[in-house]
Amino acid sequence: TTFFQAAPVPAMNPPTLAEVLSKVGISEETLDQECSDTDLVSISQFLDWRTIAPHLGLSAIDIVGVDCKRTEPEKRVETLRKWKKKFGFKATYRVLVEKHLETGNADHAAEVCRLIKQQAEDTPTLSRAVLPTLPPTIGSSTSAS
Repeated sequence: TTFFQAAPVPAMNPPTLAEVLSKVGISEETLDQECSDTDLVSISQFLDWRTIAPHLGLSAIDIVGVDCKRTEPEKRVETLRKWKKKFGFKATYRVLVEKHLETGNADHAAEVCRLIKQQAEDTPTLSRAVLPTLPPTIGSSTSAS
């Protein structure tokens, strides 16, 4: 049963959430979004699933289910999917970053933040430049009278 206990927090002082965010260059509000399925797959690539699973609130039964007949990459993805299914909209980037920091994995916390930052930079925003390409709405001045 010791396999399923949360790993002890390292004695050294890990960086704070604010320090990680400052280092990566994102705002704290960015972390409050629900994790997307696509991001969970990306995040799983550097996840230490055995260490973080209990910290994410997964039970021993959940962890046994993850461990059963899966490859290591599948176990990492399944850990995050079970977490998201169990906690829904509360499965946010903030929780992932904070839990990585709690387990002494500041590098993994920073990786989650970098992923969020990269996605924010890659995601196009609605701007005036794209507005003219949108179809006119019913009753707008461009519709036929």
